Amino acid sequence: MSEPTVIRLTHTGAAGFTGVDAIDLTRDDFTVVDQRYYSATILAGGVVPADFWGLFRSSGIKLVSVAAEGYSTISVARVGAGDGVADVFREEVDLTPTFQSVLMTSNDILRLSVPPQAAGSGERAVVTLVVNTLNERQAADFAKDRLQRQARHSRYAIRRTDQAAFALNTAVALQPVFTYDESSQTMLAETDAQGYVSVREIAAPGASGVYLWFRFTGIAAGAGDVFNISARTAEENALATGLTVGVWSDPFWFSRDDRFGVRSTAPAGDLTVGVEIAVSPPSDRRI
Repeated sequence: MSEPTVIRLTHTGAAGFTGVDAIDLTRDDFTVVDQRYYSATILAGGVVPADFWGLFRSSGIKLVSVAAEGYSTISVARVGAGDGVADVFREEVDLTPTFQSVLMTSNDILRLSVPPQAAGSGERAVVTLVVNTLNERQAADFAKDRLQRQARHSRYAIRRTDQAAFALNTAVALQPVFTYDESSQTMLAETDAQGYVSVREIAAPGASGVYLWFRFTGIAAGAGDVFNISARTAEENALATGLTVGVWSDPFWFSRDDRFGVRSTAPAGDLTVGVEIAVSPPSDRRI
C-alpha cells in the first residue's frame, strides 16, 4: 500500500457540499505540505473526481478514509460510478469526525453531502480524506476480508386493474409478473385475477423463508386482511386483520413453501387497490 495522501476540503459556500456538482479544483489550487498534505477552500460542489484532481490515476483502486467535522445526521459520503446518477451508489457512510473507509474502483467518484455550518453550532463544513492506492494483492485481500454480501430489504407491489377489491382465493395461484419500477425501487405487478402468491416467487434463492410486511393502498374507508396459506392443505390463517390504508403490518415469518393471500375493501373513488410487500434480507428465522 502506498504512503497515504491527506486531502482537507473546507467548504465556505452557502449550499455546503452538495453531493451532485463537481468540485472545481486543479492540483495547483491546493496548498501542499511535504507532498502528502493537501488543503483547499471551495465555494461550491460536492463531487470528488476519480483522479482526485490529478493526484492519482483515475483507473487506480483506492482505499479512502473519510471524516467530517460535525455530527449532522444528513451528512453522508457515497461511492458511485463516474457515469452513474446520484441516487445509485455502491456504498454509503455517515460522515462524522470518526474516519470510515470506502473502496473506490476504477473511475469511481465520491459524492460528499454536508450541509453548510449553522451559526453558533461550532461545526464546520470540512471533510478530510486519507487516500491510499492498492496494488493487486492488497485489493484482493481487501475484497476477501472486508467486502461481504449486502443484506437489504426489497419491496414488491401488486395493483389491481379492474377497480375491484382483493378477495381471498386459496385455490388459484395468482402468479404475478413483476417488473422493476426504478422510480420507486419496487418490483411491480398488475392483475385483474384473484388468488394466492407463493412466497418462493419473492424469496431469495436458497432462503428457507422470509419476514414479510404488508400495507394496503387505494382502499376506501375500510381495511385489509393478510393470510398465511398452507401449500399442503390450502388452509388459511389470518395474520393481520383490519389494516387501514397506508399502515404497515407487523412482520410475519413465511416459510419458503408457504403462500400468502390478501383481502380488502373496495377502492376509494377512482383509485386502484394495491398491496405492498416489504421483504426482509435472507436469513434464518429468529426466535
